[in-house]
Order: sequence, then structure tokens, then C-alpha cells
Amino acid sequence: MAVYTREAKLDLVTKHIKSFPDFPSKGILFRDICPILKDPGALTAVIDLFEEHVRQTHPQVELIVGLEARGFLFGPLLAQRLGVGFVLVRKKGKLPGPTVSVAYKLEYGEAEVEVQEDAVAPGEKVLLIDDLLATGGTLCAACELMKKQNAEPACFATMPCLWSTCSTCCYCHGSCGPTNTHYEDILDASSRLCSAPVSSSC
Repeated sequence: MAVYTREAKLDLVTKHIKSFPDFPSKGILFRDICPILKDPGALTAVIDLFEEHVRQTHPQVELIVGLEARGFLFGPLLAQRLGVGFVLVRKKGKLPGPTVSVAYKLEYGEAEVEVQEDAVAPGEKVLLIDDLLATGGTLCAACELMKKQNAEPACFATMPCLWSTCSTCCYCHGSCGPTNTHYEDILDASSRLCSAPVSSSC
């Protein structure tokens, strides 16, 4: 049965998110979105909510940029709805042809992400998308990639909104969380599905 109201869509999405404590390691609460992908109604509700929010608050978006790997799940669907293109930000060595890359720090060591050199045009207004934000390291790197390409990151969208307090998040500087004024709520005060503007500090 089709779901029409915003509240009903939120409820449907929330019911399809499972929590697994101490996975993949002790102290981590893992949010599993696989049930959403399995259920056509829940997946439609997620994309509906993303689309509604972007059309209302960021109608200028010209390109969706998905972060590896779950940004690849929601990004193309949202891009199709909005009638814009979709671009991948991947781990170093995964994309063919000339690429632009940025390294970023992990808790132990470094990682590197890249985008194809001709994937983003100068001045293009982009929305970065992933399933969640943890430390913000990948987001910062993606922002740097967009700046290298002279693109304009408009905002960062996640599903669900599951930020943990951190010191590395490039735009909130340790004040991650649903009450942070940097965040734009897609759904409601519970911030279970939300979007954050990307600041110049990225």
C-alpha cells in the first residue's frame, strides 16, 4: 500500500532500521539499513523524503555525489528523481582514467579517496550523499575533492541521521548531533533522516 504522508514515511523507514550493538567491534552500535533496501515501500519512502527536502531547500543542486559505498545506493535513485547526474567518490585505485584524489587521516593510518577528473565541472552545485556520518573523515575528503574541481558543495545528506560525537567532523568541529544548528532536518526534530550544509571549513 502506498504511503503518502511525511509522518507515515518516517515511521515506515524507522521500522526498517535495525540496531546491532558491539558490531563490528565492542562499543559500536551498528545501524543496518538492509531491511530498507529489501522493502520497496520503505526504499521509496526514503527517496521521497530526500527528494522533498532537496527540492524545497536546495533546488539549485545540479549533481549528486555519492560516497563509497552506501552513498551509491541512495544517490542514483535521488539523482534520477531530481533529473540530475550522479558521480562516485571511491577509494583510491577503484576508478579508471585520470583521477583527482585526497588523503585523509583515520584513527590508525591514512586513507585516500578519488573522483574521475572530468566527473565534476567547475562551479557545479553538488550534494554529497552517504548513509551516515561517523567521524566525518570521508566527508572532509569528499569536500576537498569538490573544491579541487572548483565545484560548490551545497549540502551533505545522510540516511539515517546517526552522528556520533567526534573531533574530526570538518564542519561542526566536535559538536555533531541532531541538535547542532549546522544540520537541516529533513523530517522532524528527531533528526532520523537529515541533511547538513557543508561549510567552507571542509
